[in-house]
Amino acid sequence: ATPNFKRRALVKAFKRETFHAIRAEIASQMLEDPQLAVGVWPMIADDRQAEVRLVYAQKAIIVENNVPRFEKLLLDSSYVIINAVLNRIWDHPEFEKKPFDILEKIKDVDGFTHDIKIKYLELANPLYPKMGQGMRNALVDMAGPKYEFRTRTLALQALQRMNYLDAALCQNLFEACTNFNSRLNAPANQVLNYFLNQTEKKALLQSEVLNFQAENPKSIRLRSRVTK
Repeated sequence: ATPNFKRRALVKAFKRETFHAIRAEIASQMLEDPQLAVGVWPMIADDRQAEVRLVYAQKAIIVENNVPRFEKLLLDSSYVIINAVLNRIWDHPEFEKKPFDILEKIKDVDGFTHDIKIKYLELANPLYPKMGQGMRNALVDMAGPKYEFRTRTLALQALQRMNYLDAALCQNLFEACTNFNSRLNAPANQVLNYFLNQTEKKALLQSEVLNFQAENPKSIRLRSRVTK
């Protein structure tokens, strides 16, 4: 079959099919075609099924006349789609003049286990210097025991990428490292190792671990690891 025949057949199948997984697969094949007609793009990007829109977010080519569609998908009802778009466009040349526009669209979105809020705080932190400390404080809070382990892990990893550590974060980090949940303590220990490799951060961790052990007498192994 000629490429044109296949293109027409895919579009026809896409319009006829109702099952989301098959439609998403057809959309995926269409978007892999470099000669895909521009007129087909909105059909996929604006589809009623989130699975289809997600394929667009993940696979559609990022070019100038496609920018508005990606911006629209930042306002999608699906957190997964917003995340996928954000990951693709944040450092993309087509969006280099639009960081504030992007952040404005997601600033009130919380996300699944606060993942989009955490991403917002991390990305916005260097762009809003006067609000930076407040944003860092919010991330430190999300790394604490008031939040569930997925949120805590994402917040800790964001703060690691920002290379930010303060006394409150030390306490939250120690609690995470000694937590019974291995899905929290394993990534938390990686973050702790990262900060222990920096002289200034290690000094802060060493002074704070004494306070932590005073409240948590069983944390003797953590203390010996931090102070060695």
